[in-house]
Amino acid sequence: EEGAESDDKKDKEGEPHDPEKEARKAKKRAYQERKKLKKQQGLWLKAKSNPNVYVSGLPEDVTMEELEETFKKAGVFKLDPDTSLPKIKIYHDDAGRAKGDALISYVKEESVGLAVKYLHESYLRPDCVICVKQAEFEPPPTEAAPPPEMQLKKRRIDRSKFMAVKNEQNRLLGWSDDTDDGSGRRIVLLKHMFSYQEAEEEDSAFYNELKEEVGEECSKWGPVDKVTPIERHPHGLVAVKFSNNEAAEAAIDALNGRNFAGRTIEAFFFDGKSDLKAHCLPPKSESQRAQQPAPTPPLFPQSAAAKAKQKPSRPRRGPPHELDHIGDSVVRNNGGAPVSPLA
Repeated sequence: EEGAESDDKKDKEGEPHDPEKEARKAKKRAYQERKKLKKQQGLWLKAKSNPNVYVSGLPEDVTMEELEETFKKAGVFKLDPDTSLPKIKIYHDDAGRAKGDALISYVKEESVGLAVKYLHESYLRPDCVICVKQAEFEPPPTEAAPPPEMQLKKRRIDRSKFMAVKNEQNRLLGWSDDTDDGSGRRIVLLKHMFSYQEAEEEDSAFYNELKEEVGEECSKWGPVDKVTPIERHPHGLVAVKFSNNEAAEAAIDALNGRNFAGRTIEAFFFDGKSDLKAHCLPPKSESQRAQQPAPTPPLFPQSAAAKAKQKPSRPRRGPPHELDHIGDSVVRNNGGAPVSPLA
């Protein structure tokens, strides 16, 4: 009878009775029960990813741009939905002076290991060695939750800003070498065509000139339908619509990575979804414009006859003697024929 019962048990379960396996199952069930009780008591905290690095030993005059240039080697930064800028926080004291440490957030946690491995005890400057480690956060205090009517509402983020940041992070995370996805896209975005300071200060005349110069340069790779500078965009965006996909691809291949006015151009296809104006800086108020100093009149104004004899020339952007870094060469603007900013 015992043999028959054993055979029946084997047939029902599909395998012979294993005491060790049963013990493991019982141990797992006990663990699940303990976990359930801890969750009910509020003692169980799920481990979260921590894609943040803490940097110390920084100089007092360190800038976000300096940290961005150094730490982008480890991976893609998490972007702030409000500003679309990398999440880099430099800590300051009550007087506004940098305390010498910062918090940097990446999209992927794997970037933290790379930053620690290759940037810890490295030279940020010839006289500045920095310390890099994964950020540590204190657990939140276990206080009783306030009543619902007393709880503060979470800061609401504009969905257009959130989606624009998400799409940009996905683009930066992409590793495809293909210029186009086969859909025949024709709109190219050029990033870093003007600086943050120019986005804050310049007026429509600046963007009209930029539009003309970019259109002239981009026409080298094919017919251009439209050039649209995204005014007051913090990343200096310019959208260029070509007549065909081949011209758009050729322009991306030629312009992506080119050095322009000390900035590196990023050229890529528009995804067709992001709101390009979501993160544009607000225009200056009339009071702010009134505070700007008036232009100084010339000491020796020209007469109307002298002005009429002069050959009109298109104004250049930037102050006199500005150095424009173009590719591997440097061109000094100190007179002569205008130089294309993208040549």
